[in-house]
Amino acid sequence: EEWGAVLDANQFLGNTASTDSSFGYGGAINTNAGVVFTMTNNLVAQSDASGAGGGLRITTYSGKQVVGTLVNNTIVDNDRGAGGEGILVGDYVTVTLTNNLIAGHTVGITDTSVTNTVSADTNLFWNDADPLVGTNPIQQDPKLTSGYRLGGGSPALDAGLNIPGLTTD
Repeated sequence: EEWGAVLDANQFLGNTASTDSSFGYGGAINTNAGVVFTMTNNLVAQSDASGAGGGLRITTYSGKQVVGTLVNNTIVDNDRGAGGEGILVGDYVTVTLTNNLIAGHTVGITDTSVTNTVSADTNLFWNDADPLVGTNPIQQDPKLTSGYRLGGGSPALDAGLNIPGLTTD
């Protein structure tokens, strides 16, 4: 049975997912076993995972699909160690990313499986490597303040798509 989660306007700062690499997945958030979730207007920063997925790890196993929607999130400076991913997408996942800022990682998004559908539109990426950027990516320094807000001259200012029903950015 699938269950749902809505994460809106939260701050996930400085979290650590285990120092044991056999359990250290998803520094701030780790999904598993048939979840439908939505993340809007969250900050995920300075988190670490000893295994993989410094900021988020989105995965499951056969028969337990994970469906995620990420809109207007700031996912920055997570896990410069292990895999160095801001977001790790594992098996049996459908995820849609729109208007997110993903910066300060070795890799922004790592997709490790052929059983996935990852759609990305109008996201800002500023990482060492970004093999998965989707359509209309902005690949420039986001010019963030020390509090992870958009600074003056940021290419992300007024650059996102309008999302019906989402009034806060």
